[in-house]
Amino acid sequence: MNDNVARKTALDTNRSFVVQAPAGSGKTELLIQRYLALLARVGLPEQIIAITYTRKAASEMRRRILVSLAEAKKKKPTQGNHEKQTRNLALAVLARDKKLSWDIQNQPKRLRVDTVDALNAWLAQQLPILSGGVAGAQVKENVDGEYREATERTVNQLSDLGELGKSLGILLHRLDNRLSQLEFLLAQMLPRRDQWLRYLAVPSSAELRKVLEKTLNEIILGKITPLAKTLSGELSLKLLPLLSHSAQFAGDSVLRAKLEPWKDRKKFPVATPECLNLWQGIGHLLLTKMGDWRKRLTVIEGFGPKQADERRELREVMKDLKKDDECREQLRIVRDLPKPQYDESQWEALSALRVVLRHLVAELQVVFGERNVVDFVEIAMAAQRALGRVDNPSDLLLALDQRVQHLLVDEFQDTSHSQHHLLELLTAGWEPEDGRTLFLVGDPMQSIYRFRDADPSLFLKTMHRSLSSVTLKSLELAKNFRSSPEVVDWVNRAFQNIFPPEDDLTAGMGRFHASSPDPENKAVGKVNVHPLRGDDPNDELNEVMEILGDELNKNEHCSVGILVQSRSHLRGLHDQLRSRGFDVHAVEIDAPNQTQVVQDLIGLTRALTHLGDRIAWLGILRAPWCGLSWQDLHTLAFGNDRKTVWKVINDEVQVEQLSSDGQRRLTQTRGIL
Repeated sequence: MNDNVARKTALDTNRSFVVQAPAGSGKTELLIQRYLALLARVGLPEQIIAITYTRKAASEMRRRILVSLAEAKKKKPTQGNHEKQTRNLALAVLARDKKLSWDIQNQPKRLRVDTVDALNAWLAQQLPILSGGVAGAQVKENVDGEYREATERTVNQLSDLGELGKSLGILLHRLDNRLSQLEFLLAQMLPRRDQWLRYLAVPSSAELRKVLEKTLNEIILGKITPLAKTLSGELSLKLLPLLSHSAQFAGDSVLRAKLEPWKDRKKFPVATPECLNLWQGIGHLLLTKMGDWRKRLTVIEGFGPKQADERRELREVMKDLKKDDECREQLRIVRDLPKPQYDESQWEALSALRVVLRHLVAELQVVFGERNVVDFVEIAMAAQRALGRVDNPSDLLLALDQRVQHLLVDEFQDTSHSQHHLLELLTAGWEPEDGRTLFLVGDPMQSIYRFRDADPSLFLKTMHRSLSSVTLKSLELAKNFRSSPEVVDWVNRAFQNIFPPEDDLTAGMGRFHASSPDPENKAVGKVNVHPLRGDDPNDELNEVMEILGDELNKNEHCSVGILVQSRSHLRGLHDQLRSRGFDVHAVEIDAPNQTQVVQDLIGLTRALTHLGDRIAWLGILRAPWCGLSWQDLHTLAFGNDRKTVWKVINDEVQVEQLSSDGQRRLTQTRGIL
């Protein structure tokens, strides 16, 4: 399906879709067109809810919807098929608006374009009792103080003789009795409690252990299976006796112990977590500690001079294996996997952590109640409590069944498990062909919020299996309107070898989807890679300056963007650029007290609070709001070192000695001061 067909299909307001839209593919425009198409057929604007990831994105989407309506009303000319499509949709909305007296343009709040946090807050306020009483609390963005207070109250119960005190003691012992470290780590858990609290809801530690070890086994199975496929057939028959041989004759006792399960083994193992130690043994034999192929086979591995035949056979096997770098990576991953079950020491710590975290969350809720504040995490959990469960919906969820007809979600690849569950709740009562639709847009290749529990596997699973009771048709956009054809082609070549060949639903890793350049994009671009050996930062700095010089020599009026990973990577670069006379604009790079405007404000504050601060007062007169020349400053300061600057600038005889421009500037500034 090409892009034009996919875009047209996405505007079918009777069906639900999940759209994979890569960078530069115009997904925001598609979302707006979908929103307009829905708006032209609903009874009320509030029946459509669009969910974005940030407030900025929500504001931009609402603005563009209103702009499209305003331009359609003014009948401003359009260019291109996409703009014409948006215009036609906007005209249909205006007709609907007039017919039903919505007055959207004067009441833009009726357009429900919100962040997930805003939606959660609204849901929690609908049923304040079911949501846990958070509806009347102030939503506070920075609650680090509340986190610390809850942590300190929890840790202060260390002397308690009950379960909590014992559990705190176990955790403290594992941290070498560093109490401050324990407090720090527990406080760090609270902003992410929605990610782990659902796992602690099980009735007992034994149940939690089953859940966690089941997950461990699933991960291990997912990693062993592809390795077993790679080493199957004739290759496994060749490896079997060689592994058994090394298990008997390896000169290194550590390696021999790791290969012990292979000793006298008659067949290759099956791909199960129970056989993990056997699969790990292969990696221990064939790879170095750093995960590279072994280059030498010696008596250490059991292939000394007396085992020349076995050494030759293993070299032949490895010669074939070395052609497959994916096999090496599979061996390394499997070799480093944890055991499929926790040992008693590990489980003692996890069980203690479960007890402490449950008490920690309870303490936090007490602190929130005392201060009448909540954070966004608490609001999100309250919203889901207010909705009930899929199999036991609350009155609010039943009421929303009619009030919410259409849901649109942007950046779906960065959806967390908690947000995914919210969507499942909101669509729980939907039936096929009942007129309600779900529209999800995202791109797993752009997922960057895993640290916030964003899980791109949710997008992939939705693409393959749909969501809950809603059947979604998968669509894919490929055209890139943003980048030049040369850049698009380079990205396609470079990234196809970085992403996995197929979607990995377990790991949440999507395969690479190539983009196609827009034939109407006449921009000329190129991508050059300048690799540098060594770790001398000056080499990189010199290379950047040389590239910059070359580009400006070609076109002195061009603008050049330099992107860095962090401020530390700018060390030296900023000064070099300025010393060479380049006009530099740094975005969020300089510390606030290093920017000119802040330095001027600091100087103004110093001067106004201390009349004798001579440097600050001279700085005021030189600053942009006054702007005396150096000559006029010298005229004022010379011979007047025993007077305050304030006294000097109020002496009309002194002021008359300045240039006419200086007198005008000083008189105006003095009046304001």
